[in-house]
Amino acid sequence: MRKILAVLLLIMMVAGVRVYASSTIIVDDYLNGKDITRYDNYLVYYSFNASLKSPANQWGYEIAVNKDHFVIDCNTKATMEGGGYIISGHGTKKDQLMNVKVGDQVTIDWKTKKIIIARDPLLSSQFLAHRFLQTATVEYEHAIAVGYRFDEVFVNQLLELNREDQLVIDEIVGKENPTASEINQVSQLAKDIEARALSIKYLTSYSQTTEIRALWHRPNAASLKEDNLANLQAFVQEVKSLGFNTLFVETLWNGYVSYRSELMSTHPQVASFTYGEEYQNDYIAALIGECRKVGIDVHAWCHTFNGGDASYKAASIKDEWLLEDYQGLTLHPNVYGGSYFLDPSNPEVLTFLTNVFSEMIEKYDFAGLQLDYIRYDDNNYAQSPIRDSGYGLLPETRFKEAYGLTGDVRTLIKQSANLAKWNQWRQNNITNAVKVFSQTLRRLKPDIIISADVVADINNAKATCMQDWQTWVKRGYLDLLCPMIYTGSADVVEKDSLAIMKQMKNLSFLASGIAPTYYGYSLEINHDQFIATRAADGVAFFASQNVVGLADVSASIKTGVFRYPALSPLVKTSLVINHGLIGLKQYVQTAMINEAKQTMFLNYVDEMIEMDCENPADYQKLMEKMLDVQTMASAINSNFQRDFFVQELGHLIHILDVKISREMMAFGYYDPSDGERLDPSLFSYPKVKTEPEPEPEPETERGCLKIFTAPVWLFWGALMLLFRKKERGSI
Repeated sequence: MRKILAVLLLIMMVAGVRVYASSTIIVDDYLNGKDITRYDNYLVYYSFNASLKSPANQWGYEIAVNKDHFVIDCNTKATMEGGGYIISGHGTKKDQLMNVKVGDQVTIDWKTKKIIIARDPLLSSQFLAHRFLQTATVEYEHAIAVGYRFDEVFVNQLLELNREDQLVIDEIVGKENPTASEINQVSQLAKDIEARALSIKYLTSYSQTTEIRALWHRPNAASLKEDNLANLQAFVQEVKSLGFNTLFVETLWNGYVSYRSELMSTHPQVASFTYGEEYQNDYIAALIGECRKVGIDVHAWCHTFNGGDASYKAASIKDEWLLEDYQGLTLHPNVYGGSYFLDPSNPEVLTFLTNVFSEMIEKYDFAGLQLDYIRYDDNNYAQSPIRDSGYGLLPETRFKEAYGLTGDVRTLIKQSANLAKWNQWRQNNITNAVKVFSQTLRRLKPDIIISADVVADINNAKATCMQDWQTWVKRGYLDLLCPMIYTGSADVVEKDSLAIMKQMKNLSFLASGIAPTYYGYSLEINHDQFIATRAADGVAFFASQNVVGLADVSASIKTGVFRYPALSPLVKTSLVINHGLIGLKQYVQTAMINEAKQTMFLNYVDEMIEMDCENPADYQKLMEKMLDVQTMASAINSNFQRDFFVQELGHLIHILDVKISREMMAFGYYDPSDGERLDPSLFSYPKVKTEPEPEPEPETERGCLKIFTAPVWLFWGALMLLFRKKERGSI
């Protein structure tokens, strides 16, 4: 170790970098090359380019380094700056890079390609502190310029403390021979500045008024258990306080259901509990009932074609309904020990599942039903042995009959033309299943929300899992699409969300699925991905056990992107549009300083609030009014405020546009496959029964410390210690 440190010190001193003998080596390895393809377990140097990004995919981890060799960014897809570069790692090299922090110093010996990343106790801490003070200041100034609602007094207190601590750090680092105590003080102050800077990032982020905030939930999987009514109520209250408005609860999973069924067994995780006199031993009834009291919509999350796993296969599932993989196994190997898959081409399977779904919808007041595992098991034809699914006597016979083929299917698909037919046939089976389920459920409950969990990239979805979700959307089978964009990169989440929105053409809503905490990424990446889902209609977060009961994750959400409540676009149109317009009105009142222009835009918003919003013809008129008001936004002097106003109005226009399409399809007035949508005013609509509107939920001022719940106080308690004036040693 001494020899390594000696070499490191020599290299860094030659490079003109001030170092101390106590520097900690974070990475000591060799580069695989410069500006080359990053393969498995590779560590690659990427030179500066105009895109500020490396060409590597998101399945690794990267650090961006500036021209002075300090690390400035650590992320799945890091961003470099002028004169800098990126070090990108995959596999075991990714694991090493995930230990690197902003401020660490990088040295490279190009003769041997040796790379050393070290953390200097003074210079690394000083750089980190300066960097986070700068980014926090930028976040604050941006929020002020746009006019976001947040607790300015509190944020200014945090900024002032950071400035004070930065001065102390700079003074100590400027000393010729700082003491060990002073060096430790610098390290601690830098950590304090980083913690406050991240808090400022959360506190000054935009909290949207209309968006889907969905949480995937497995019963009794979170740290707050639901083993009795009081605990279930506590769980529901925590989900509400987090800001979620939609809960996807696992209702059909691993061959069980989460309720008392006449068709399938109740899952052991809920079977033995009781929930008071009102709900008895019915977990789903209790969950829906308690969620309704606080304004959370519950959807039945169903593992559609998953018949069980290695530990259990549903007793009601016949063996002849099970698919075989390429090797002839019905238990398909996977990291969970194996799964059984049902045959989507088998009419008996579709009838059975339709009966299960119908039982759910008739027995409980679910707001929606979500089709997960609406697919075949994935495949890999280049793998040895081949990985593929869909085989068995019935499916193979039906496939060969469909295309007039003879012989062994496993042999036939080795020809590319037959493989294309095999994939198309299986895609058709899944599409038909979605059609059958959607149409049956809508007959039972016309206003039910049908959603599906899918592979995000349409080409990969079709090629690997046989999910032609673009066709499902185009044919009107889905109200909501939930692509699983599971990555460490917020840039990828935003990019994929934008691409999917474009492909759906306003025919369905989109909640982008993310799972950063589940995969071990930082709170900051978690926050950034929430922001990235604003490119969609909202977020579906995986999963409850990765947020409920976790003080740090909960606090970052409650004080950040979800600090104000939001209505889901999936609820009644008049409610969500009115809520969005009221939010826009509040923005105009607080952000626009020019009195004349404020009055003008307040009048515009008031006019829109007063307009009818009960059917597609009303939506069209309101949408046209919004488009007119958008053009008036050029009168707003501030570029930031003008762009924000146009963006928010555009979001409401999008909601109305989707609602027009969805409702016209439901009335039979529009079929996207037949051509363009006709003018909604050409059709008549049923009169809406006038019912008293529910009392609006009082908006909690979530930007202030006084409203924090107990779990948030646990997180912020540590931060509050940083607010106290520290005893400064003699300097």
